[in-house]
Amino acid sequence: MAWMSDHGGHSHGATSDEHDDSENMTGSAGMTMMPGMASSEDLANLRAATGVEQDVLFLQLMLRHHEGGLPMMEYGAQYASESVVRGLAQKMVDTQTSESQLMTSMLAERGAEPLPMN
Repeated sequence: MAWMSDHGGHSHGATSDEHDDSENMTGSAGMTMMPGMASSEDLANLRAATGVEQDVLFLQLMLRHHEGGLPMMEYGAQYASESVVRGLAQKMVDTQTSESQLMTSMLAERGAEPLPMN
């Protein structure tokens, strides 16, 4: 989770025009973006897609987003100082893991694969 500690761990991503296409996306302030964040180009492609292509791209982007946030949720579930926050984080891990499994099977039904992590 290097993206969390690059600059105090306060950045959750960049605005739509604050990215580059490098493996570790960065915002204009040089902060590394959280893995799984959709780029402006990703969102433009989603808006332009139709039919099954749009469904597949939505599932791919959302799955990547869920997978990118999992380490942060797991960290919260283990290390949050308050039990209520740890419990919420664990609930998020459980829910998003289940949703990720569903999205993966929905992609397979459509003959598609998950996207690689950005």
